[in-house]
Amino acid sequence: TLVAMGGKTLPAELVASYVGHGVRDLIGSSLVASAVIGRENETLDCFRQNYLEHCLDSTLLFPGVAEMLRSLHEQGLRLAVFTNKPQIYPDRILKGRGIVHYFTFVLGSDSGFPNKPDPSGTRAILQKLGVMAAQTLMVGDSDVDLKTAQNVGMDCALYLNGFTKPEQILELRHATRLVFDSFEQVTHLVTQSP
Repeated sequence: TLVAMGGKTLPAELVASYVGHGVRDLIGSSLVASAVIGRENETLDCFRQNYLEHCLDSTLLFPGVAEMLRSLHEQGLRLAVFTNKPQIYPDRILKGRGIVHYFTFVLGSDSGFPNKPDPSGTRAILQKLGVMAAQTLMVGDSDVDLKTAQNVGMDCALYLNGFTKPEQILELRHATRLVFDSFEQVTHLVTQSP
């Protein structure tokens, strides 16, 4: 996308550091780093089309995610997704990776709610599921996920090997119930909770 806009490619690690606050922030930061000025809307359109066509090319489940989802689903727990990606992408990704059936509700960023960490979308999910924040665990991999959970008054578990660097996640461990490197730990935490 950046090359199509007359910019230069950026290191994957740098682009990954822009992920988490929504596509507009991702594109804005990438354009600045790629020295492209004044083409944000055109770049967003190009990115959205490219991502729609290629969102499954290298998207993989983290090790242990499928097993965790299956276990929690079999125990009757209701699972949901709230993402700062527009709805079409989580729908395509969850279906393409064969896990969409585990989720009771999937909410994308174009659902009428502000992006995380604003609590509105998460509260809407809790209401739809008929559960209270105190009965719920948010699983994420960023400070945005932690802030969202805090804004709603729910517990949060943060994955060490996601988009955020492990050392940055470790800096947040004082503010969350669990920092984990294996999804078995999440299954254990949830099934052992009162």
